[in-house]
Amino acid sequence: MTPAWLLGVSLILPQGSGIAARVVVPPAGSAAIEKMGWSDVRFALGPGDAVWFSHDGEEASNFTKGYRLKARTPFNDMAGVSGVGPMFVSGGDLGFLAVDAPASAAFQPVTALPVTAPRLFSGDAGTLYIVGRGKDGGRWEVWVLGRGRGLRKVLTSTERIAAAAGDGRTSYAAVGRLVGRVDEGSGAFKGVFLHPGEDVLSLAFSEAGGLFYATASGAGAAGTDGSVEFLRAPRAGLVARGTDLFVFLPDSLTLLRIEGAGKLRTYARNP
Repeated sequence: MTPAWLLGVSLILPQGSGIAARVVVPPAGSAAIEKMGWSDVRFALGPGDAVWFSHDGEEASNFTKGYRLKARTPFNDMAGVSGVGPMFVSGGDLGFLAVDAPASAAFQPVTALPVTAPRLFSGDAGTLYIVGRGKDGGRWEVWVLGRGRGLRKVLTSTERIAAAAGDGRTSYAAVGRLVGRVDEGSGAFKGVFLHPGEDVLSLAFSEAGGLFYATASGAGAAGTDGSVEFLRAPRAGLVARGTDLFVFLPDSLTLLRIEGAGKLRTYARNP
């Protein structure tokens, strides 16, 4: 019998590659999800790969340690910073949640962000990427925080930027079906991968594992010779850590860890 959470989900890993999938957070059934009443669920990794989920901009849950924090100030987004923990956006400010009462936390701002409607994306090597519209001209911008260099802009685009990833030295962005690499010196955007049929909605990158992408219906790895799709599932969220890739399936609140996912890029081919 096919488990209900697997309906509409296909995971294809090369035989004999040493790549393996492990369930980190098992799927919640539709009845359980309905009872929870969660919507707009976000996923992040904390120190030691602790699993965090947030929902509805009001509560963040550490599934690894088994506790929840009710935020007294609504937040708009959440993303993990390796070695630090989850960071949050509230209004136009970047900050964290500070526990100040049982199961309750206050939003502590760290810095004001230079874009409107900011989205956060976890980067490699302790970096955080921020995407939004610039406050001066309304163009889309990518900013990165980390590597001891403060908050800095790496890309400006007239087209909508859906996602960003990198390690603070190498940065990638998704614009429509195109994923491009940003030249740190000039800010030039050079395409490295064009999806044949869908917009790219999520990116993940680590120096050890390489570049991964997700669309509305699947996910894959991009290499120097093209790409290889390994997952068919709707709206997957991705976070890379070392050679592993964490894959969040929001429809069932499932979290998978693809161990050795960095090897997938050796199977990438041009269509």
